[in-house]
Amino acid sequence: MAHARRKFHEARKADPERSHVARAWIKRLYEVADEAEAEAEIAAATAGSW
Repeated sequence: MAHARRKFHEARKADPERSHVARAWIKRLYEVADEAEAEAEIAAATAGSW
């Protein structure tokens, strides 16, 4: 995904508005992935602790 993000970063001069929107969506995808990873770590740490 970093490659795609880089291309939108490079395109910011040609089409700044759409480039910004695309980079904002990519940023949100990274945030969701980080949240999912954190939740998975918590779930793994608490698994079997009943």
